[in-house]
Amino acid sequence: MTLDEMLKEHSAWLEKAAKQPIFDRVTEKETNFAQELRDRRAKEIAAAIDLLSQRRDETVALYEATIAGYKKELETLKSTPTPTPTPTPTPRPPVTRPVASKPATAAKQSAPAKQSAPAKRSAPAKQSKAKKK
Repeated sequence: MTLDEMLKEHSAWLEKAAKQPIFDRVTEKETNFAQELRDRRAKEIAAAIDLLSQRRDETVALYEATIAGYKKELETLKSTPTPTPTPTPTPRPPVTRPVASKPATAAKQSAPAKQSAPAKRSAPAKQSKAKKK
């Protein structure tokens, strides 16, 4: 398609678009559409106000009930006399008594206790050096 052909098509389309009406016939419904939007928004706002007012009343009632409970408890604490502290006796130290030893059997007396030799400490040190490498 050449440039002249494209320009002819475009100019024809512009003439056709210029002759057509931009808007169709406007009805009463379209003219009142803005009012419908305002009315709908007003209903939404009224519902939100009612909901928030109800939540506020519930919250205030909850706080008032809690405050009343605390006041009642405070009055109870103030009206009851404070008990006088009773002195606590000082604890005595525990009495230690000698424990009677049981007689040893002959087998235990004759066998001397074997003491094991202390373990060499150099062997683990060598292993740790090997592990480090």
